[in-house]
Amino acid sequence: MENIRQSQQILNRCGIQSIDGSPDESHYAFHGPVENVSSLIAMCISILVRRGQTVSFAESFTGGMLSDLWHGEMDCRRALRGTVAVSGEDASWSIVGISEIFLGNFGCCSREVAAAMANGVRDAFASDFSLAIAGNNFDGRGVRSAYLVIRTPTREVVQSLNFDANHASGRTLMRETACYASCKILLQVLFEETA
Repeated sequence: MENIRQSQQILNRCGIQSIDGSPDESHYAFHGPVENVSSLIAMCISILVRRGQTVSFAESFTGGMLSDLWHGEMDCRRALRGTVAVSGEDASWSIVGISEIFLGNFGCCSREVAAAMANGVRDAFASDFSLAIAGNNFDGRGVRSAYLVIRTPTREVVQSLNFDANHASGRTLMRETACYASCKILLQVLFEETA
């Protein structure tokens, strides 16, 4: 990644909180030291491989960047079952089971679509876990935001990432930051899940 320090600084300023406000998910807010994204991915892969489990990704906000980062790590193919990068009017939405009507009702940057992406990609690739990230560059109020949904065998974790337009200097940097946050939260979720 081009400038991990800058991504980490933005991540520390991001509002990352539980969407539904449930107390058991409030600890996903970031505090303390920031790890390297490569080490986060390696730890996720190690846990999944040791447990004989897999993960799949559906990305719109990050446009395949998360998948690319994972493919750079050892043993990725043993843990990463499949990935889909979806965008605009692209036919790839149907791979994750999302219809044009559903997209029209909620919008491709909504929490509902992110949750549907997570469920759809988990079903499509028959993985144990799935991660979906959907969002927008700019919502007209100076906020750039993304929804991160992780589907586990037992629950769904929904988080929001809000980027202040004054601090988020460029789409690439926001995508890198979203990838980092996704890996960090996925690792926390994996630690919480029983083997």
